[in-house]
Amino acid sequence: MSKLTKEQYDYRRESAATRMEENAKNKALSSEQHEALALMCSQRHNLHCNIDNAIRVESSDFSELTNYFNSDRDNSFQALAKIINQKIPLKIPDAEDLIDENDFYYFGSYSSYDKMKEKAYSQYEKINTKIEKFLSKIDKKYKTNYCPTGVLRQI
Repeated sequence: MSKLTKEQYDYRRESAATRMEENAKNKALSSEQHEALALMCSQRHNLHCNIDNAIRVESSDFSELTNYFNSDRDNSFQALAKIINQKIPLKIPDAEDLIDENDFYYFGSYSSYDKMKEKAYSQYEKINTKIEKFLSKIDKKYKTNYCPTGVLRQI
């Protein structure tokens, strides 16, 4: 991911906040569903921007990021998906099934470590894509704009 200027970052943050405000006006979803969608979007963005920290156990963000996948928690991706729509499944792994840095230590060579790291990045990117597809289905069904378009990624 490229580095953003403060102005670009502020614009993106403000744009996301405006989209969330507009989405909340849609009466096809309850306020609880809108809140769950906004939280899911925020968590997905945080994960997308901080994949390194989801893999590195010693990272200060590691627990927060992996808790997004702990299905026992009320704010996990799985729990939020159930609040949002029972009929559109979001199938992603639970926290204990994720690859993290501890898994890397079972491999002796540096090339094996690199392969595990590559596998972990791939796993998180696939999860990010699944969440985006879930949000896209919600957007189509309810005429909202929760799914990131990717347009600003090109700038």
